[in-house]
Order: sequence, then C-alpha cells, then structure tokens
Amino acid sequence: MPMATPAARAIRKSHSFSALVCVSLSAAALGQSRLVDFDTLTGMNNAPGSSVPAASRLAQLTFSDAIVKFSSDAPFVAVVRLTPFTTSIPNGLGGTSAAGALSYEEFAPIDIAFFDPADASTPWVSNRVSVRPDTFPLPGEVVKVQAFGIAGELLASVDVPNPSPGGVLCEIAVPGIHRFRFIGTGTTAIDDLSFELPTPPADLCAGDLTADGFVDDSDFVIFAAAYDAFSIPPANPAADLTGDGFVDDSDFVIFAAAYEDFLCD
Repeated sequence: MPMATPAARAIRKSHSFSALVCVSLSAAALGQSRLVDFDTLTGMNNAPGSSVPAASRLAQLTFSDAIVKFSSDAPFVAVVRLTPFTTSIPNGLGGTSAAGALSYEEFAPIDIAFFDPADASTPWVSNRVSVRPDTFPLPGEVVKVQAFGIAGELLASVDVPNPSPGGVLCEIAVPGIHRFRFIGTGTTAIDDLSFELPTPPADLCAGDLTADGFVDDSDFVIFAAAYDAFSIPPANPAADLTGDGFVDDSDFVIFAAAYEDFLCD
C-alpha cells in the first residue's frame, strides 16, 4: 500500500522533536485483525545511544479503521534495520530515551495506543494485541508485555520467555485494551504488530478516567497527577482530553466542566 509523505512536526514542548506520521503502510487487514510489519518505513542503523533520525521516528500510523500511536520515553519510537534478526525483514522497532536516542533499556518501553480513525484525540480499544521480539539469540531471555485500559488501569501483565532464537509471540487478549506496552531486557526490539481492529469503548465520556459513569474525586486524583506530569509520557494519556500530547489548562477546562456535571450521559 502507498505510504503518505512523512510529516515532520513538533511533538513535545521540552524538545524540538519531529516524528513520522504515516498513512496505510505495509499492513493488511486480516478479517477482523490487522498486521503491521514496518518494513516499508525508513530504518536507522542499529546503534543504541545514537540520536534517532527524523525519517526513522515513528509516532503515528493512520489506517481506515484505526489510528495507532507509538511512544517510548520520547514521544516516538525508532524504526531500526535489524536484518536478519527480525521476524519480517528488514525493520523492527526500538524504544527511545527522553533525549530521542535509540534505547532498548527497561526505562524506554514501547507503548502502542489505539484511537478513532476519524479523531486522533478519541481513544478506542482492542481485545487482542501482539508483537514478536527480535530473533537475536539470547538464552534465558524473558520479556514483559502489559495492557492498559482507557483510564490507564492495568488490565494484564505477562512475563514471556523468549527462548533462542527468539521471535516468540507476545500476546494479550483481554477486553478493553487501549494501550499495549512492551518492556525488553536491554537489547530487544519488536516486530510484527498484530491487533484486533479497535472499536469505541462502551459508555465513554470526557473526564470519566475511572470508567465508572461519574466524573468525581477519584477521576480528579488521576487527572491531577497527569496535569502535574504535563507531557505524555509520563502523564496518563487518558487525561489528555484534547489529544495534543500534553495534560494542560485546555484539558482542565474540559475536565472541570465534566466534574461539574458529575454524571455521564
């Protein structure tokens, strides 16, 4: 499928980062699922600690049925040439440090989140997400995958043995996955993202960060912590009610109105 011209934009206020925002790259809808292999994107050399070039920064993919956003400690992940150590050749994904350098460390996990294809600020959810680690042989390696709901609540956390030569399926299948996280061991990239096509969450309303049908003090605690953190990550993305990558005064205006109303329609 054709790839749109990458659009460079400032993602984060504390760093002048640009990131790749692509439309319908090498992916195929498989019934009710989608598989993304990242192989038509521009990959960087596999040099941990080096700055990720603008052309290899991946922040968002837009499909007809979903928007998928990627982040790490920086607001993008790295597309990396890893031949022959990927389950599909040539590219995989690595995490990024806060300074925008390639990193596979645990402090730089890869986060993948799902949104409405018509509105990148509206979170959607999937019922199944999987990735495959790279195939570089590391005997005894164990990686971790986690799934989070709209409010940032942990839905599942799984330690996955990745015996040599690697590439084992790392999958979580639970209802309501908004964000999927991969945590490696200091050397591990991922490839072949697969997910059940996302849908709108049930009974979603702005400000209801606990998804209990009310916007009350329990939601305020979550929002206040995200507001203090400001930038996503580390701020909880569920509190980013405007979808601009920050939890700031514009989000507070929306939250305050919902808090005043209290009850979701």
